[in-house]
Amino acid sequence: MEDLKGVLNINLEQEWEKEYKRLGEMYAFWGAVMVIIFYPTAIFPELKLAKNNETLWYIFRAMPSVVVGITLLLYRKLKFKHEIVFEVIALAIFTAGSYRANCEDWIAHLINYIILFMTSAVLTVLKPYYYIINFVGVIILNVTFYMIFCQKSFYSFWTQRDSALFIVSGMASFAMAIFRYRILKNNFQQRFALRQAMNELSFKNTQLLDAQDELQNKNEEITIQNEQLKHQKEEILAQRDEIELQKNEIERKNRNIISSINYAKRIQEAVLPHHDDLKQIFKEYFVLYQPRDIVSGDFFWAIREENYVIFAVADCTGHGVPGAFMTMLGSNMLNNIVLAKNITKPSEILYELDREVLYMLKQDTSGSQDGMDITLCYIDLVNRKMQMASAHNPLVYIQDENIHIIKGSIHGIGGNFENSKVFENHEIDLSLTTTFYMFSDGFQDQFGGERNKKFSSKKLYQLLYNNHLLPMTEQYKILHQEITDWMGSNRESQIDDITVVGVRI
Repeated sequence: MEDLKGVLNINLEQEWEKEYKRLGEMYAFWGAVMVIIFYPTAIFPELKLAKNNETLWYIFRAMPSVVVGITLLLYRKLKFKHEIVFEVIALAIFTAGSYRANCEDWIAHLINYIILFMTSAVLTVLKPYYYIINFVGVIILNVTFYMIFCQKSFYSFWTQRDSALFIVSGMASFAMAIFRYRILKNNFQQRFALRQAMNELSFKNTQLLDAQDELQNKNEEITIQNEQLKHQKEEILAQRDEIELQKNEIERKNRNIISSINYAKRIQEAVLPHHDDLKQIFKEYFVLYQPRDIVSGDFFWAIREENYVIFAVADCTGHGVPGAFMTMLGSNMLNNIVLAKNITKPSEILYELDREVLYMLKQDTSGSQDGMDITLCYIDLVNRKMQMASAHNPLVYIQDENIHIIKGSIHGIGGNFENSKVFENHEIDLSLTTTFYMFSDGFQDQFGGERNKKFSSKKLYQLLYNNHLLPMTEQYKILHQEITDWMGSNRESQIDDITVVGVRI
């Protein structure tokens, strides 16, 4: 019982108090009704007996029904404790029973009390101490009434025949009542605990069934999800295979494209002046030529006749393949202008180059803005003079430790039909040792350094001036290392083609 009580976490004593009250109220009501109805019938066996005082006899035999009846009415109205009803009933019937119709008829009195003892034990539900109180009260009432109404002594009560049977029967009856109370209490607590346990088990079973249903639903959902995942996996694998095929195809095409561009690079390099050719033209020079992509949008061009040299550095629109196309057009056009048309003056070469670009690219109708920035020099080997003209590209030369910058025209070659384009001719005396530099805008526009800024023209001019006395090969190495370090400090990628040409005469 204690284990079950602990598991269920219930207060059986509290529950028994509720049941005790319910049983007590029921037994009290029906006990009172039975006393009211049936107790008066107890007079019939004593009607023929000789009575010491017939009036008192009638009073005591009628009194329990009246007193209990009044108590029952008050109980129904006032709702006091049922123990009070039991005690009133006990007091009434034991008081009435204590009065003997005939003091000499002890056996009839004894039998009557034994019946009262057994009836009270069976028809009442009281806590044990009430029975002890009632038993003591019965003895006091009997001894007192015996001494008062029978005019006998206290000692003579106990010397009556079978007086011990009176005590024993009372004790046995009240012990039986106490035992009955214990049995009722234990049986109720066991039934209640078992009922609670069954309810708890039923509730747990319902929870388990619900959990089982939920688990089954989850299993079904997982099965569906597994099927979906399997289907998705198959789709992903199929997509992966398709992507792999596409990747392989792209790689194949990319290899073909790169192979074609590498071939185009060889063609472009073949068109550019070769190192051996430049060595024949200039004793001291360097060329820093660094395409952003495989092929370049920058190009340099040179031609030597008996008495003069014409040299140019150009930056075409775009880079990579589109820029490379423009370099091929530019080289071919310069060859046509100088060799076929025999135009050698730098400014006139630029005017003619501008017209040919506009015509070749149909820029009057196509809307194309392609063209080039170019610096072109004519070196008179006999008179040691140099003429130059430029389209949106500067020339830097250093003589006698002084740096000179010729910015040239603000207009570029091609791009628009402006009749106001002006390409001025500039002349430089080469009687003194002169180092001049021609370049595209890729070097000075390259981002890098600690602050990720452009290298700048000012910084490039200073770099050229600081190293202009060094051998040309050393200058090449310094420029190459400078731009590499500039990009490498922040791992910046090259943004444009880079070309720098230096010549010392």
